[in-house]
Amino acid sequence: MKHTRMLLLFLLLLGISAGLFAQTWALDFDGNDAVSMGNLAFTGTSYTAECWIYPTALPAMVDPNIPYARTILASSQVAGSYPIWIGTTGTNLKVWSYSTNQDTGGHATVGLGLTTNTWYHVAVTTVKGGTTKLYVDGVEKLSFTNLGQGTNWNNIFTVGELRPGRLLGFFGKILDVRIWNSVLTPAQIIYGMNNDLVGNESGLIGYWPFSEGSGTTAYDQVTSTPHNGILSSVASGYDPAWTSGMPYVNITSTNPSVAATTVAQGTDDLPLTRLTLAANGDASTLNTLTFTTSGTYIASDIENFKLYYNTTDNFSTAAQIGTTITSSLGAGSHTFTAISQALASGATRYFWIASDVSATAIGGNTIYVNAIMTSDLSVTSRFKTGTSSAGGLQTFDIPLPVELSSFTAVLTVENYVTVKWVTQSETGVGGYYVYRSLDNEWMNAMAISSMIPSANSPIQQVYQYTDNELEDDGTYYYWLQIQDLDGSTISHGPISVNYSTGSGQETPGVVQVSGIQSIFPNPITPYSVISYNLTKATDVSFKIYNSRGQLVNRFNNGFMSDGDHNTGWNGKDSKGNSCPTGIYFIKMQAGRDSGIRKAVIIK
Repeated sequence: MKHTRMLLLFLLLLGISAGLFAQTWALDFDGNDAVSMGNLAFTGTSYTAECWIYPTALPAMVDPNIPYARTILASSQVAGSYPIWIGTTGTNLKVWSYSTNQDTGGHATVGLGLTTNTWYHVAVTTVKGGTTKLYVDGVEKLSFTNLGQGTNWNNIFTVGELRPGRLLGFFGKILDVRIWNSVLTPAQIIYGMNNDLVGNESGLIGYWPFSEGSGTTAYDQVTSTPHNGILSSVASGYDPAWTSGMPYVNITSTNPSVAATTVAQGTDDLPLTRLTLAANGDASTLNTLTFTTSGTYIASDIENFKLYYNTTDNFSTAAQIGTTITSSLGAGSHTFTAISQALASGATRYFWIASDVSATAIGGNTIYVNAIMTSDLSVTSRFKTGTSSAGGLQTFDIPLPVELSSFTAVLTVENYVTVKWVTQSETGVGGYYVYRSLDNEWMNAMAISSMIPSANSPIQQVYQYTDNELEDDGTYYYWLQIQDLDGSTISHGPISVNYSTGSGQETPGVVQVSGIQSIFPNPITPYSVISYNLTKATDVSFKIYNSRGQLVNRFNNGFMSDGDHNTGWNGKDSKGNSCPTGIYFIKMQAGRDSGIRKAVIIK
């Protein structure tokens, strides 16, 4: 089995652990076998005793003068002292608890209907002088007030027989025996019966999985003071035999189950987590799967949750199964129902939880799926082991309206000025205006073009505008204004051209745009170089904003000469803390000029 996180208040373990046992082994009892654990040094007056049984014969105890049972678990050193005795009597179960009377101290179920060759989980909870309850497969089947008599616990604990050599033994398989010094709740019993333990859980005083598969010792996996069991049979000289255990389904995944990434708005079938299920010992069927989402996202950021399945580790060819979840999509618990996916014995099957990202998803919001535990899925197999890791953080991208890679002005052979700009991508852009001035002051510039429509393309686009209205010699300054569909604007420039009415064949002096040229590497891992260009000497500063527009860091480069320069950012905020995964905007201010570039941090 694999360690799993118990959803019980008394457990301290909350992490993911490696595998410890497997349900491939059990002990087979033939009516006169026993496993003796010795003295558990238990002094309490309340307990829970539980195990799995697989009866191969259910003989009736028909003699009214022998009101006994075929023993599953017992603490009985001498006749007349039964703090615990659980056994079968025909197709029913019988329990003695804190009793010294064989006749009136035992209580049996009525019409329980046990059948052979079927696995059952049996649990008894009791308080001395109070209530004793019997649960079968997590369902209460018997409740009575015990006599509160006898010792709290004898100095012997036996599995499969009342006492070695008593000839009141069980017929069939037993595995996963547990003794607690407290009364477990029904919810704790239901969870625990399908999940493995680690051995250091609060209140656990004995834990024998019977996972050895050979030898004459059944090892107690309690980490504090173990009490190993000895396989013995006084009557026949034969020990209980090691045999095949109970079928189970094992959960595994990579860590993280899917990689963290940044995704565009409108992305379909975004994998949020991946897990594998493997049926062992017998085929099984996955019926429901519950998962929990976390992150900063809101319900409208996504359109659904979908479950995909494949026999190979290939998401691109996986088929959708189960119901599509289209409501209550916010962070929290969600459940796929009506799955009915067969799991062949001995074969690994692959599952993905995916989502369609809304075209209006808020940039910078994040989503991920928490680790999926055994309690999160229902299968036809009685036992489940393992866990999956959480999925990596998925961050919704903030598309910049325009990613401008070039903005130049050149003189043509006709002695005109052609203003040219190149974009790498455009989103939500209405169009462009070209502005001109006789000085480098934006406030003095005037629009010389009508709106030049944007292609709003995700691939590179090249635009140009020719200014054929220059008459006087001098230096002319040009700006490019970008107008978004929402009416907001941003300007780039200036760039300048030295114009002369007689210089049609001259090579013009062209000044490149001031601004950030590149960020490398991007995503930032862990330090990136910011390359920028200045058209003139000026003071240079940088401000870094997160996707919510909050200033996270700033730094000044001081007065810099014109030309190409480099600076850098280590992905930390102004307090020296590492910034979380997300999208960030680096704004450069060079005198009156400014420019913005996008950077990504992925962890």
